[in-house]
Amino acid sequence: MIGARPVYPQFDNRIESHLFISVLAYTIFKSITYKLNQKNYRKTRQEIREVLHTHMRTNINQNDKKGNSYSIRVTGTPETKAQELYDLLEIKISPNRVIRRLRNLDCST
Repeated sequence: MIGARPVYPQFDNRIESHLFISVLAYTIFKSITYKLNQKNYRKTRQEIREVLHTHMRTNINQNDKKGNSYSIRVTGTPETKAQELYDLLEIKISPNRVIRRLRNLDCST
């Protein structure tokens, strides 16, 4: 999600990665806020995050005839306020778009 702060376990060997991702996420969100302000969309970062948080995604789990299970991540239709933000940022959203397909293999075979 845009503007979400990633949370990772902060083990000693992962602190640098965590800091890098946190700074990157902050920088991206700051850029988004700046672009929205340039288009006279005056909301706080928290308000923007709350609007974008309404855009849901879902996982669909399916099994094939061979017993393999698949997880398909699909985007939903954005709420009106979220769509307004996407339009201002010139981000094209395709409802029901497959984000990724994951195949969970059974390692025992």
